[in-house]
Amino acid sequence: MRVNEAGPGGITRRKGREMKTPFELFVGFTGCGYTYCNKAIEHNGEYKKLAFVDAYTGGITWYQQPEKIPGYVLLRIEHDSDAIAANKNF
Repeated sequence: MRVNEAGPGGITRRKGREMKTPFELFVGFTGCGYTYCNKAIEHNGEYKKLAFVDAYTGGITWYQQPEKIPGYVLLRIEHDSDAIAANKNF
């Protein structure tokens, strides 16, 4: 796993200590939903995936534990999910 130097630092807690980890939010649309990634960390040439939000239902699939995601990113993912669910016209 490689950590890029360019991303701004987010704060995560591990065993009672605060640790700086690089974080840069990237959102990609795949046609069937939105993929949320940490652009500051790459694994096998791909950004580290955090979550996927289904474009039709607004359902969230977590790739990383929500406790390990910075608060502002968690709010963004949940807000986008709620907006999609509220606006579906089926």
